[in-house]
Amino acid sequence: MSMPTTDHATAPPRATGSARAQEILAIGARLFEQNGFAATTVQDIGDAAGVLPGSLYHHFESKDAIAVALIAEFDADVTAVARASLGTDTSGFGAAQARAHLLALCRDLTTVIRRHAAAVRLRAYQAPLVAGPALQAAVRAESPILTRSWTDALAAVLRQPGISHERPGLLRFAFHRSTLAAATAYPRHLSSDAIADQLCDILLDGILSDSPSAVELNTSTAARRAERFIAGWRRNDAKDLDPKARLLLAAKGEFARHGYEASTIRGIADAAGITMGTLYRRAESKEAILREILERYSGDLDSAVRGVLSDVTSVAESLDALARLYVHASRRFAAEASIVKLGSDADQRSDSPFSDYLAQTEDRLVLLENVFAMGLREGSIRPISTASIVALHFRQVIWLPYQEHGRTGERRAHSFIREDVLGGAQPSSPVAFTTQQHVP
Repeated sequence: MSMPTTDHATAPPRATGSARAQEILAIGARLFEQNGFAATTVQDIGDAAGVLPGSLYHHFESKDAIAVALIAEFDADVTAVARASLGTDTSGFGAAQARAHLLALCRDLTTVIRRHAAAVRLRAYQAPLVAGPALQAAVRAESPILTRSWTDALAAVLRQPGISHERPGLLRFAFHRSTLAAATAYPRHLSSDAIADQLCDILLDGILSDSPSAVELNTSTAARRAERFIAGWRRNDAKDLDPKARLLLAAKGEFARHGYEASTIRGIADAAGITMGTLYRRAESKEAILREILERYSGDLDSAVRGVLSDVTSVAESLDALARLYVHASRRFAAEASIVKLGSDADQRSDSPFSDYLAQTEDRLVLLENVFAMGLREGSIRPISTASIVALHFRQVIWLPYQEHGRTGERRAHSFIREDVLGGAQPSSPVAFTTQQHVP
Protein backbone atom coordinates (compact mmCIF):
# COMPACT_ATOMS: atom_id res chain seq x y z
CA MET A 1 0.00 0.00 0.00
CA SER A 2 1.49 3.33 -0.98
CA MET A 3 1.56 6.46 1.09
CA PRO A 4 1.08 9.98 -0.27
CA THR A 5 3.57 12.29 -1.84
CA THR A 6 2.84 15.55 -0.12
CA ASP A 7 6.13 17.43 -0.21
CA HIS A 8 5.90 18.14 -3.95
CA ALA A 9 4.51 21.35 -5.38
CA THR A 10 2.03 19.36 -7.46
CA ALA A 11 0.42 17.70 -4.44
CA PRO A 12 -3.34 18.30 -4.24
CA PRO A 13 -4.35 21.15 -1.94
CA ARG A 14 -5.95 20.38 1.38
CA ALA A 15 -9.74 20.43 1.20
CA THR A 16 -11.23 23.69 2.40
CA GLY A 17 -14.61 25.30 2.08
CA SER A 18 -17.92 25.62 3.82
CA ALA A 19 -19.07 23.71 6.85
CA ARG A 20 -21.50 21.92 4.54
CA ALA A 21 -18.64 20.75 2.32
CA GLN A 22 -16.78 19.43 5.35
CA GLU A 23 -19.93 17.62 6.47
CA ILE A 24 -20.22 15.97 3.07
CA LEU A 25 -16.58 14.94 3.26
CA ALA A 26 -17.13 13.38 6.68
CA ILE A 27 -20.17 11.48 5.43
CA GLY A 28 -18.32 10.33 2.33
CA ALA A 29 -15.45 9.13 4.50
CA ARG A 30 -17.81 7.16 6.73
CA LEU A 31 -19.54 5.49 3.78
CA PHE A 32 -16.28 4.73 1.95
CA GLU A 33 -14.91 3.16 5.13
CA GLN A 34 -18.04 1.11 5.81
CA ASN A 35 -18.94 0.00 2.29
CA GLY A 36 -15.96 0.72 0.07
CA PHE A 37 -15.55 3.36 -2.62
CA ALA A 38 -16.98 1.29 -5.46
CA ALA A 39 -20.12 0.31 -3.53
CA THR A 40 -20.87 3.91 -2.47
CA THR A 41 -22.79 6.15 -4.87
CA VAL A 42 -23.28 9.89 -5.01
CA GLN A 43 -26.94 9.19 -4.19
CA ASP A 44 -25.85 7.34 -1.04
CA ILE A 45 -23.76 10.31 0.08
CA GLY A 46 -26.53 12.77 -0.76
CA ASP A 47 -29.14 10.74 1.11
CA ALA A 48 -26.92 10.49 4.19
CA ALA A 49 -26.22 14.22 4.04
CA GLY A 50 -29.89 15.06 3.50
CA VAL A 51 -29.26 16.86 0.20
CA LEU A 52 -30.22 16.26 -3.40
CA PRO A 53 -27.44 15.25 -5.77
CA GLY A 54 -27.70 18.64 -7.43
CA SER A 55 -26.92 20.38 -4.16
CA LEU A 56 -24.05 17.99 -3.48
CA TYR A 57 -22.55 18.80 -6.88
CA HIS A 58 -22.44 22.43 -5.78
CA HIS A 59 -19.64 21.42 -3.39
CA PHE A 60 -18.02 18.47 -5.21
CA GLU A 61 -18.24 17.76 -8.90
CA SER A 62 -18.14 13.98 -8.48
CA LYS A 63 -17.59 11.07 -6.10
CA ASP A 64 -13.98 11.06 -7.30
CA ALA A 65 -13.60 14.66 -6.11
CA ILE A 66 -14.75 13.69 -2.63
CA ALA A 67 -12.20 10.86 -2.55
CA VAL A 68 -9.41 13.14 -3.79
CA ALA A 69 -10.27 15.72 -1.12
CA LEU A 70 -10.17 13.06 1.60
CA ILE A 71 -6.77 11.86 0.40
CA ALA A 72 -5.53 15.47 0.24
CA GLU A 73 -6.49 16.04 3.87
CA PHE A 74 -4.73 12.83 4.84
CA ASP A 75 -1.64 13.91 2.88
CA ALA A 76 -1.54 17.25 4.63
CA ASP A 77 -1.78 15.75 8.11
CA VAL A 78 0.83 13.05 7.41
CA THR A 79 3.21 15.62 5.96
CA ALA A 80 2.77 17.92 8.95
CA VAL A 81 3.73 15.09 11.32
CA ALA A 82 6.71 14.04 9.18
CA ARG A 83 8.02 17.61 8.85
CA ALA A 84 7.70 18.26 12.57
CA SER A 85 9.69 15.10 13.29
CA LEU A 86 12.38 15.96 10.73
CA GLY A 87 12.56 19.48 12.19
CA THR A 88 13.93 18.10 15.45
CA ASP A 89 17.72 17.92 15.71
CA THR A 90 18.42 14.43 17.08
CA SER A 91 22.21 14.52 16.74
CA GLY A 92 22.81 15.00 20.45
CA PHE A 93 20.06 12.70 21.72
CA GLY A 94 20.78 10.05 24.29
CA ALA A 95 18.93 6.73 24.44
CA ALA A 96 15.90 8.01 26.34
CA GLN A 97 15.48 11.10 24.15
CA ALA A 98 15.89 9.12 20.92
CA ARG A 99 13.27 6.56 21.92
CA ALA A 100 10.89 9.27 23.10
CA HIS A 101 11.29 11.02 19.73
CA LEU A 102 10.55 7.80 17.83
CA LEU A 103 7.56 7.09 20.05
CA ALA A 104 6.17 10.58 19.45
CA LEU A 105 6.40 10.05 15.68
CA CYS A 106 4.73 6.64 15.97
CA ARG A 107 1.95 8.02 18.17
CA ASP A 108 1.28 11.03 15.95
CA LEU A 109 1.21 8.97 12.76
CA THR A 110 -1.00 6.31 14.31
CA THR A 111 -3.47 9.00 15.38
CA VAL A 112 -3.54 10.53 11.90
CA ILE A 113 -3.85 7.17 10.16
CA ARG A 114 -6.77 6.08 12.33
CA ARG A 115 -8.49 9.44 11.86
CA HIS A 116 -8.16 9.09 8.08
CA ALA A 117 -9.10 5.41 7.78
CA ALA A 118 -11.19 6.13 4.68
CA ALA A 119 -8.21 7.63 2.87
CA VAL A 120 -6.05 4.65 3.88
CA ARG A 121 -8.69 2.35 2.38
CA LEU A 122 -8.84 4.40 -0.80
CA ARG A 123 -5.10 3.83 -1.23
CA ALA A 124 -5.25 0.13 -0.43
CA TYR A 125 -5.96 -0.88 -4.05
CA GLN A 126 -5.54 0.53 -7.50
CA ALA A 127 -8.16 3.10 -8.36
CA PRO A 128 -11.16 1.70 -10.26
CA LEU A 129 -10.75 1.69 -14.03
CA VAL A 130 -13.54 4.25 -14.32
CA ALA A 131 -11.78 6.67 -11.95
CA GLY A 132 -10.63 9.98 -13.37
CA PRO A 133 -6.97 11.03 -13.66
CA ALA A 134 -7.02 13.05 -10.41
CA LEU A 135 -8.08 10.07 -8.33
CA GLN A 136 -5.76 7.74 -10.21
CA ALA A 137 -2.84 10.04 -9.39
CA ALA A 138 -3.87 10.50 -5.75
CA VAL A 139 -4.09 6.76 -5.16
CA ARG A 140 -0.70 6.07 -6.78
CA ALA A 141 1.24 8.78 -4.90
CA GLU A 142 4.23 7.98 -2.69
CA SER A 143 5.67 9.73 0.38
CA PRO A 144 9.43 10.28 0.43
CA ILE A 145 9.15 12.74 3.33
CA LEU A 146 7.47 10.11 5.49
CA THR A 147 10.22 7.62 4.67
CA ARG A 148 12.82 10.22 5.67
CA SER A 149 11.10 10.87 8.99
CA TRP A 150 11.07 7.15 9.88
CA THR A 151 14.69 6.76 8.79
CA ASP A 152 15.82 9.78 10.81
CA ALA A 153 13.93 8.81 13.98
CA LEU A 154 15.12 5.20 13.88
CA ALA A 155 18.72 6.22 13.16
CA ALA A 156 18.75 8.25 16.40
CA VAL A 157 17.72 5.12 18.34
CA LEU A 158 19.97 2.64 16.57
CA ARG A 159 23.17 4.66 16.92
CA GLN A 160 22.99 4.51 20.73
CA PRO A 161 25.70 2.48 22.52
CA GLY A 162 24.81 -1.17 23.05
CA ILE A 163 22.13 -1.36 20.35
CA SER A 164 22.59 -4.25 17.95
CA HIS A 165 20.49 -4.20 14.80
CA GLU A 166 21.64 -5.55 11.44
CA ARG A 167 18.49 -4.83 9.41
CA PRO A 168 17.50 -1.17 9.90
CA GLY A 169 15.73 -1.09 6.54
CA LEU A 170 13.42 -3.95 7.50
CA LEU A 171 12.82 -2.33 10.89
CA ARG A 172 11.75 0.90 9.17
CA PHE A 173 9.53 -1.12 6.82
CA ALA A 174 7.91 -2.89 9.78
CA PHE A 175 7.26 0.39 11.60
CA HIS A 176 5.85 2.02 8.47
CA ARG A 177 3.54 -0.82 7.43
CA SER A 178 2.43 -1.76 10.93
CA THR A 179 1.54 1.83 11.76
CA LEU A 180 -0.38 2.12 8.51
CA ALA A 181 -2.36 -0.99 9.46
CA ALA A 182 -3.59 0.79 12.59
CA ALA A 183 -6.47 2.10 10.46
CA THR A 184 -7.99 -1.35 10.05
CA ALA A 185 -6.21 -4.08 12.02
CA TYR A 186 -6.98 -3.13 15.61
CA PRO A 187 -10.16 -2.92 17.71
CA ARG A 188 -11.69 0.51 18.08
CA HIS A 189 -11.46 0.45 21.88
CA LEU A 190 -7.64 0.29 21.74
CA SER A 191 -6.30 3.84 21.73
CA SER A 192 -3.87 5.12 19.10
CA ASP A 193 -1.26 5.82 21.80
CA ALA A 194 -1.56 2.25 23.10
CA ILE A 195 -1.07 0.81 19.61
CA ALA A 196 1.98 3.01 19.03
CA ASP A 197 3.52 2.31 22.44
CA GLN A 198 3.13 -1.44 22.10
CA LEU A 199 4.45 -1.52 18.53
CA CYS A 200 7.53 0.44 19.57
CA ASP A 201 8.07 -1.87 22.53
CA ILE A 202 7.75 -5.02 20.39
CA LEU A 203 9.78 -3.83 17.41
CA LEU A 204 12.63 -2.43 19.50
CA ASP A 205 12.77 -4.63 22.60
CA GLY A 206 11.29 -7.87 21.25
CA ILE A 207 8.61 -10.19 22.56
CA LEU A 208 10.56 -12.96 24.29
CA SER A 209 12.18 -12.69 27.70
CA ASP A 210 14.96 -14.99 26.51
CA SER A 211 15.71 -16.29 23.02
CA PRO A 212 16.70 -19.89 22.26
CA SER A 213 19.63 -20.50 19.94
CA ALA A 214 19.18 -20.69 16.18
CA VAL A 215 20.07 -24.39 16.29
CA GLU A 216 17.31 -25.08 18.81
CA LEU A 217 14.76 -23.15 16.76
CA ASN A 218 15.79 -24.71 13.44
CA THR A 219 15.54 -28.26 14.74
CA SER A 220 12.39 -27.92 16.84
CA THR A 221 9.32 -30.06 16.27
CA ALA A 222 7.32 -26.92 15.40
CA ALA A 223 9.91 -25.87 12.78
CA ARG A 224 9.79 -29.32 11.16
CA ARG A 225 6.00 -29.13 11.02
CA ALA A 226 6.14 -25.69 9.37
CA GLU A 227 8.58 -26.93 6.73
CA ARG A 228 6.36 -29.94 5.96
CA PHE A 229 3.36 -27.69 5.32
CA ILE A 230 5.44 -25.36 3.16
CA ALA A 231 6.70 -28.31 1.14
CA GLY A 232 3.13 -29.54 0.73
CA TRP A 233 1.99 -26.16 -0.57
CA ARG A 234 4.82 -26.20 -3.10
CA ARG A 235 3.89 -29.68 -4.33
CA ASN A 236 0.31 -28.51 -4.87
CA ASP A 237 1.40 -25.80 -7.29
CA ALA A 238 0.45 -27.42 -10.62
CA LYS A 239 2.22 -26.16 -13.71
CA ASP A 240 -0.74 -26.78 -16.02
CA LEU A 241 -3.86 -25.23 -14.63
CA ASP A 242 -7.27 -26.57 -15.53
CA PRO A 243 -9.87 -24.05 -16.88
CA LYS A 244 -11.48 -23.51 -13.46
CA ALA A 245 -8.12 -22.93 -11.81
CA ARG A 246 -7.19 -20.40 -14.52
CA LEU A 247 -10.46 -18.56 -13.86
CA LEU A 248 -9.78 -18.44 -10.12
CA LEU A 249 -6.22 -17.24 -10.77
CA ALA A 250 -7.48 -14.41 -12.97
CA ALA A 251 -10.12 -13.48 -10.40
CA LYS A 252 -7.53 -13.42 -7.62
CA GLY A 253 -5.46 -10.98 -9.64
CA GLU A 254 -8.43 -8.69 -10.25
CA PHE A 255 -9.58 -8.77 -6.61
CA ALA A 256 -6.02 -8.15 -5.37
CA ARG A 257 -5.50 -5.15 -7.65
CA HIS A 258 -8.86 -3.42 -7.38
CA GLY A 259 -10.52 -4.93 -4.31
CA TYR A 260 -13.55 -7.19 -4.42
CA GLU A 261 -16.18 -4.46 -4.66
CA ALA A 262 -14.48 -2.61 -7.52
CA SER A 263 -13.80 -5.76 -9.56
CA THR A 264 -16.31 -6.81 -12.20
CA ILE A 265 -17.30 -10.07 -13.80
CA ARG A 266 -16.39 -8.55 -17.17
CA GLY A 267 -12.91 -7.69 -15.89
CA ILE A 268 -12.43 -11.22 -14.56
CA ALA A 269 -13.51 -12.76 -17.86
CA ASP A 270 -11.16 -10.48 -19.79
CA ALA A 271 -8.27 -11.27 -17.45
CA ALA A 272 -8.95 -15.00 -17.86
CA GLY A 273 -9.21 -14.65 -21.65
CA ILE A 274 -12.68 -16.20 -21.78
CA THR A 275 -16.14 -15.08 -22.77
CA MET A 276 -18.84 -14.15 -20.28
CA GLY A 277 -20.78 -17.26 -21.29
CA THR A 278 -17.80 -19.49 -20.56
CA LEU A 279 -17.28 -17.79 -17.20
CA TYR A 280 -20.88 -18.37 -16.12
CA ARG A 281 -20.61 -22.05 -17.04
CA ARG A 282 -17.77 -22.33 -14.51
CA ALA A 283 -18.99 -19.98 -11.78
CA GLU A 284 -22.43 -18.63 -11.01
CA SER A 285 -21.36 -15.19 -9.72
CA LYS A 286 -18.54 -12.95 -8.57
CA GLU A 287 -19.51 -13.77 -4.99
CA ALA A 288 -19.26 -17.51 -5.64
CA ILE A 289 -15.81 -17.04 -7.16
CA LEU A 290 -14.58 -15.15 -4.11
CA ARG A 291 -16.06 -17.71 -1.72
CA GLU A 292 -14.20 -20.51 -3.49
CA ILE A 293 -10.93 -18.57 -3.48
CA LEU A 294 -11.19 -17.82 0.23
CA GLU A 295 -12.33 -21.33 1.09
CA ARG A 296 -9.24 -22.84 -0.54
CA TYR A 297 -6.94 -20.22 0.95
CA SER A 298 -8.30 -20.40 4.47
CA GLY A 299 -8.35 -24.18 4.39
CA ASP A 300 -4.66 -24.36 3.47
CA LEU A 301 -3.71 -21.77 6.05
CA ASP A 302 -5.91 -23.20 8.79
CA SER A 303 -4.48 -26.71 8.63
CA ALA A 304 -0.92 -25.34 8.69
CA VAL A 305 -1.47 -22.96 11.60
CA ARG A 306 -3.23 -25.62 13.65
CA GLY A 307 -0.46 -28.07 12.85
CA VAL A 308 2.26 -25.68 13.98
CA LEU A 309 0.45 -24.51 17.12
CA SER A 310 -0.69 -27.95 18.26
CA ASP A 311 1.03 -29.56 21.26
CA VAL A 312 2.98 -26.43 22.20
CA THR A 313 5.94 -27.40 24.40
CA SER A 314 7.98 -24.24 23.76
CA VAL A 315 6.37 -20.85 23.22
CA ALA A 316 9.48 -19.47 21.53
CA GLU A 317 9.76 -22.43 19.14
CA SER A 318 6.07 -22.25 18.22
CA LEU A 319 6.14 -18.50 17.53
CA ASP A 320 9.33 -18.81 15.47
CA ALA A 321 7.84 -21.65 13.41
CA LEU A 322 4.64 -19.68 12.86
CA ALA A 323 6.72 -16.74 11.66
CA ARG A 324 8.50 -19.03 9.19
CA LEU A 325 5.15 -20.32 7.96
CA TYR A 326 3.69 -16.83 7.52
CA VAL A 327 6.76 -15.40 5.81
CA HIS A 328 6.32 -18.07 3.15
CA ALA A 329 2.53 -17.72 3.11
CA SER A 330 2.72 -13.96 2.54
CA ARG A 331 4.45 -14.72 -0.76
CA ARG A 332 2.57 -17.81 -1.84
CA PHE A 333 -0.80 -16.28 -0.95
CA ALA A 334 0.08 -12.69 -1.80
CA ALA A 335 -3.08 -12.16 -3.87
CA GLU A 336 -5.37 -13.67 -1.24
CA ALA A 337 -3.71 -11.62 1.51
CA SER A 338 -4.30 -8.46 -0.53
CA ILE A 339 -7.96 -9.34 -1.08
CA VAL A 340 -8.67 -9.65 2.65
CA LYS A 341 -6.26 -7.01 3.99
CA LEU A 342 -8.91 -4.47 4.97
CA GLY A 343 -12.23 -5.91 6.04
CA SER A 344 -15.25 -3.85 7.08
CA ASP A 345 -18.38 -4.08 9.17
CA ALA A 346 -20.29 -5.21 6.08
CA ASP A 347 -17.90 -8.15 5.62
CA GLN A 348 -19.03 -9.57 8.97
CA ARG A 349 -22.60 -10.14 7.76
CA SER A 350 -23.54 -13.78 7.32
CA ASP A 351 -24.41 -13.19 3.65
CA SER A 352 -20.99 -11.69 2.88
CA PRO A 353 -18.51 -13.84 0.91
CA PHE A 354 -15.91 -12.79 3.50
CA SER A 355 -17.85 -13.97 6.56
CA ASP A 356 -16.63 -17.58 6.73
CA TYR A 357 -13.03 -16.54 6.17
CA LEU A 358 -13.22 -13.89 8.89
CA ALA A 359 -14.71 -16.37 11.35
CA GLN A 360 -11.86 -18.81 10.66
CA THR A 361 -9.35 -15.98 11.04
CA GLU A 362 -10.72 -15.26 14.50
CA ASP A 363 -10.43 -18.94 15.40
CA ARG A 364 -6.77 -18.94 14.36
CA LEU A 365 -6.19 -15.79 16.38
CA VAL A 366 -7.59 -17.51 19.47
CA LEU A 367 -5.01 -20.29 19.02
CA LEU A 368 -2.27 -17.67 18.89
CA GLU A 369 -3.68 -15.87 21.92
CA ASN A 370 -3.50 -19.15 23.85
CA VAL A 371 0.20 -19.45 23.04
CA PHE A 372 0.83 -15.90 24.25
CA ALA A 373 -1.22 -16.55 27.39
CA MET A 374 0.99 -19.56 28.11
CA GLY A 375 4.10 -17.45 27.55
CA LEU A 376 2.88 -14.71 29.89
CA ARG A 377 2.09 -17.26 32.59
CA GLU A 378 5.48 -18.93 32.41
CA GLY A 379 7.42 -15.69 31.91
CA SER A 380 8.83 -16.50 28.44
CA ILE A 381 6.86 -13.53 26.98
CA ARG A 382 7.60 -10.01 28.16
CA PRO A 383 4.56 -8.34 29.84
CA ILE A 384 3.90 -5.87 27.04
CA SER A 385 0.11 -6.10 27.14
CA THR A 386 -2.59 -8.76 27.34
CA ALA A 387 -2.19 -11.99 25.37
CA SER A 388 -4.96 -10.96 22.95
CA ILE A 389 -3.35 -7.60 22.14
CA VAL A 390 0.20 -8.90 21.74
CA ALA A 391 -1.14 -11.68 19.52
CA LEU A 392 -2.74 -9.03 17.28
CA HIS A 393 0.56 -7.15 17.00
CA PHE A 394 2.55 -10.30 16.30
CA ARG A 395 0.13 -11.52 13.65
CA GLN A 396 0.30 -8.11 11.98
CA VAL A 397 4.12 -8.07 11.95
CA ILE A 398 4.60 -11.62 10.66
CA TRP A 399 2.03 -11.07 7.86
CA LEU A 400 3.83 -8.03 6.43
CA PRO A 401 4.90 -8.45 2.78
CA TYR A 402 8.64 -8.17 3.45
CA GLN A 403 9.36 -9.14 -0.14
CA GLU A 404 8.19 -5.65 -1.12
CA HIS A 405 11.19 -4.17 0.71
CA GLY A 406 14.04 -4.43 -1.75
CA ARG A 407 13.04 -7.97 -2.76
CA THR A 408 13.81 -9.29 0.70
CA GLY A 409 14.10 -13.08 0.65
CA GLU A 410 12.30 -15.47 2.96
CA ARG A 411 15.40 -16.31 4.98
CA ARG A 412 16.20 -12.65 5.66
CA ALA A 413 12.59 -11.84 6.56
CA HIS A 414 12.41 -14.80 8.93
CA SER A 415 15.72 -13.83 10.52
CA PHE A 416 14.40 -10.32 11.12
CA ILE A 417 11.34 -11.66 12.92
CA ARG A 418 13.34 -14.26 14.85
CA GLU A 419 16.21 -12.03 15.94
CA ASP A 420 14.65 -8.57 16.11
CA VAL A 421 10.92 -8.98 16.69
CA LEU A 422 11.04 -12.05 18.93
CA GLY A 423 14.55 -11.40 20.27
CA GLY A 424 14.72 -7.60 20.24
CA ALA A 425 17.56 -5.19 19.51
CA GLN A 426 19.10 -6.07 22.91
CA PRO A 427 20.42 -2.72 24.17
CA SER A 428 23.00 -2.93 26.95
CA SER A 429 20.97 -0.52 29.08
CA PRO A 430 17.40 -0.79 27.84
CA VAL A 431 15.03 2.12 28.19
CA ALA A 432 11.69 0.32 28.00
CA PHE A 433 8.52 1.95 26.79
CA THR A 434 5.81 2.36 29.41
CA THR A 435 2.81 0.56 27.98
CA GLN A 436 0.97 -0.97 30.88
CA GLN A 437 -1.25 2.03 31.49
CA HIS A 438 -2.78 1.48 28.06
CA VAL A 439 -3.76 -2.16 28.58
CA PRO A 440 -7.54 -2.33 28.21
